[in-house]
Amino acid sequence: MKIKGKVTDVFSNISILVTITTVFSSTIQLVQGIKYDSNAHILLRVAICMIAVAFYTVFKNVKIKHIFLKTLVQYVLSMGLIFVLIYILGFFLELSQTAYRDIFFNYTIPFIFIATIISFKKKKER
Repeated sequence: MKIKGKVTDVFSNISILVTITTVFSSTIQLVQGIKYDSNAHILLRVAICMIAVAFYTVFKNVKIKHIFLKTLVQYVLSMGLIFVLIYILGFFLELSQTAYRDIFFNYTIPFIFIATIISFKKKKER
């Protein structure tokens, strides 16, 4: 029963993150005059959100005392995996010239925002 709750939490977190990032991305695209998003782009967003939630779930149980170091290790490993994903996708899809820069900013900014919220929440609980 405990595992079922954890799996439900993971899927809930992925769904919430995908929804927020899709709404945010769609708003930016509409402001820029882009009226549609490709299915590949949406599926890539889901994969990136799954990576982010998976790393968050794993790192909740990793024992690193310094929260900044723990967050930095989580970020570097997850960003590295996302870069590998983009590299592999380059064999199947045509990537824009700024694909790596775009994913760097599109992952880093929400990561910093969410990590800050989680950090403040943990400090408040203490």
